Amino acid sequence: MRHSWAKEKVPPGQVVVLFAVRRFPAPFPFLRRALGLAAGLGLGGASPLHAGWDEVSDYLGSEMTFVSEERDRSLQISGRLDVATYYVPEPAPDLLYTAPDTKLLFSPVLRIFADGRLAEGVQARAQLRADRGFDPADEAVELRVEEWLLRFALAPKHRAGLRVGRFATVFGSWARRHLAWDYPFVTAPLAQESLTGLWDLRTVPSAAILERWARVSPLGTPSTLVFDELNSIPVMWGPVYGTGAAVSAGGARWDFAAELKNVGLSSRPDTWGELGEDVWRTPAYATRLGWRPGAPWDLGVSFERSIYLRPVPTALAAGYSRSDYTQTSVGHDVAYAWRHFQFWGEIIASRFEVPPLGEADSLSYALEAKYRFTPRWAGFARWSQQFFAPIDLPGGDEVRWGRDAWRIEAGAAMRFAAHAQIKFQAGLLHERPALDSLIPSAAAQLSLRF
Repeated sequence: MRHSWAKEKVPPGQVVVLFAVRRFPAPFPFLRRALGLAAGLGLGGASPLHAGWDEVSDYLGSEMTFVSEERDRSLQISGRLDVATYYVPEPAPDLLYTAPDTKLLFSPVLRIFADGRLAEGVQARAQLRADRGFDPADEAVELRVEEWLLRFALAPKHRAGLRVGRFATVFGSWARRHLAWDYPFVTAPLAQESLTGLWDLRTVPSAAILERWARVSPLGTPSTLVFDELNSIPVMWGPVYGTGAAVSAGGARWDFAAELKNVGLSSRPDTWGELGEDVWRTPAYATRLGWRPGAPWDLGVSFERSIYLRPVPTALAAGYSRSDYTQTSVGHDVAYAWRHFQFWGEIIASRFEVPPLGEADSLSYALEAKYRFTPRWAGFARWSQQFFAPIDLPGGDEVRWGRDAWRIEAGAAMRFAAHAQIKFQAGLLHERPALDSLIPSAAAQLSLRF
């Protein structure tokens, strides 16, 4: 039966949204248009798009499931399409790579997952990803294998298992929920998006250069500063799909995981698949211990230690080796869920050894909340901060190696079908030293799963 729009009444909630959309302020015109699109999808009621995409998704799911005649082996192909648009202010956020005059960045990401059961207690997974770079950028679309692993069940009663391959880090809780469909926000917290003044390809030659790399004492031309940004590293680069092995176990109220990998938390994406001999001379290791004291709570503590330089750096300080450039991180995460309310908190303290200057310490945290108002509508908010302690030099002077910052963000998500949702997010960033007192940000994202 064909849907008749002429006979359908507009729900009161849609009228309110359409009224607010017309008054959505600059500098977010694209967000105003996106909100108008969401309102037109039929908020609070059904539409042909709702049923149409669910039918397509269900059909693809059934057609891409394969089971052997003995039913001991299976393969499930699924996908996620996340199309995001970012408002790019001046200065541009650290991990948004755009031309100087670009104000809007379009970033589509297609993920194809293959999950298989190879034998009793043996599972496999692979993730194929097509995008314009792991971090949003004005680049051509590329295709790569982002994740692959084999999972062996060692003792199912105690949820003990072994993973071998390339997969997200066990450190903290953010990496486990970073995919767009599961994560309320379009962007990541400051710890995963704010760059430090350290490079991974070469060591810093002097305190003055370190302050320039950190952009707390701008020296040189704007093109030089952009080059510095492309070489800098954050405290934690996304979910860190490093290559290695991990063991895990768990009980009714606890779980434990430990991993040994080729790269550490601050490694950039193009190093996650490196398997040369130089990598395994100094492997990274991380652990997490989780505890659930009651049904609503999930607590965890994490530890990680790695080398933050690339396997073959171009320059080292005289008298030091690559193994002297370590990153040591400890973290604590907490999650709470009660009815329609969810809360997540995570704090990460990292120490980078920077020969011959000294020790560089950073502390970052994020507080995130989500509330589902209706089965379709949810609101979310986040507050995150990052602090960089100055490095104490031998002569009594100090050198800054990062920009202290806070960022507040809020938005809404609407699931207009069982397999489709759209998010809108806006925020304000303050850095010290700051080029502007407050730097606005905005993003919209459409997610489809099949």
